[in-house]
Amino acid sequence: DFTCTIDPKKPIANFDDARLHGMPVFLYNSSHCDLLDVLEEFDPIYISLEVDYYARLAQKQGVQTLEFDGGGSVATVCFMLAMELGFKNVIIIGQDLAYTENQSHAGKGAVTQDELAYYDLYRVEGYYGDTLLTSSDFMLYIDWYNQAIPRLSKDHTIINATEGGAKLQGAVQMTLEEAIKKYCVTDVDCKAIYEQAGQIWATQEERQNYYQAMEHALHMLHSFKRYAKETCALAERAMTLIERSSYSDKELRAITEKMNTQINRIKDSGLYEILCMRVEENNIDMADGLDQKKDSIENEQMSLYQMIDTHMEILQPVIDEAIVIWEQTLQELKERL
Repeated sequence: DFTCTIDPKKPIANFDDARLHGMPVFLYNSSHCDLLDVLEEFDPIYISLEVDYYARLAQKQGVQTLEFDGGGSVATVCFMLAMELGFKNVIIIGQDLAYTENQSHAGKGAVTQDELAYYDLYRVEGYYGDTLLTSSDFMLYIDWYNQAIPRLSKDHTIINATEGGAKLQGAVQMTLEEAIKKYCVTDVDCKAIYEQAGQIWATQEERQNYYQAMEHALHMLHSFKRYAKETCALAERAMTLIERSSYSDKELRAITEKMNTQINRIKDSGLYEILCMRVEENNIDMADGLDQKKDSIENEQMSLYQMIDTHMEILQPVIDEAIVIWEQTLQELKERL
C-alpha cells in the first residue's frame, strides 16, 4: 500500500524498482531528495517537517505538522505511523535486533570474532527465552520498543511475528502465518486513510504563494553570502587588533555588535538550520571549544573570533550550493505552475 523512508543518505538503488513507481511514499522533508526522481509519479506524504523553515511555511497554510516519537529507525517510524493512521492490530516482522547466529542483518554473513570484539555488545533476552548478543544501536531500538509497546498495548494488539531475535516486552508472540490467519481477514482501504490529510498547497493561488516564498528565500540566500563575508572580515579585523594590542574596548565592542547583527540576520531567517545540516558534515560547530578555559581574556576573545571566522568561511560554499539548488527548484516549480 505504501513505503516509507526517513534517511537523507539512503542508497537510491533501494528505490530503483518498477514495483515502487506510483506507490505512495511516507517521508520526512529531510529524506533523500534524489529518490523523488527515481520513483517518478507517486504521492509524497510528509510524516514530519523537521526543518523549521518548512514547518513555518506549512503553518502559514493552517497545517500543524505531525509530531511523534519515531524511535530513530525506519521500522520504529513505521510502527508509530501505523498507530497514527489508526490501525488497532499491528504485526511486527523482521525486527530481530540481535546478532542471531552472529549475523548483524538478514542475508549477510556471520560477523567475525574480531568484529564482535570491536563493537560494544550487550546480552538481551531472546524471543524464545534464550540469551543473545546485540549491539549498542540495536539496544536503543529494543529499549524504545520495550517502553512504547506496553504503553500502546492498552488500546492496540501488537504482535511480534519476527520468530526470533530479541524479545520485545509487551508484544504478543506468534508466527507470521498465525498472525495473518487471525488478523489479516478484511480488506483495508489504506489510500482512503492517508488521503484525508489533503494537500497543503492545493490551489493555483496557494502554489503561487509557495513559489513567491521560495523566491524570497533565494534573495535571502544571496544576502547571506554578503553577511558571511562581512562577518569574516570583521572577525579578522578584531583578531588583528588583539594581536597588536592596539585597540580600545569601545572599538572591539563596535566590531562585535556589527558581527552579531550580521550573524543574527542569518540565524533568525529559518534557513540557517538547513545550511547548518550541510555544515555538520564537516563536523564544524560554532560552540565547539567554548567549554575550554583559556589562560587570558585576550586568548578567550581570539578563540571566539576564530571560531566565528571559521564557521562563516565554511558556510559560504554551502550558501553557494544552496543557491544553485534553490534556483533549480524554482525553475522546476515555475514549469509546474
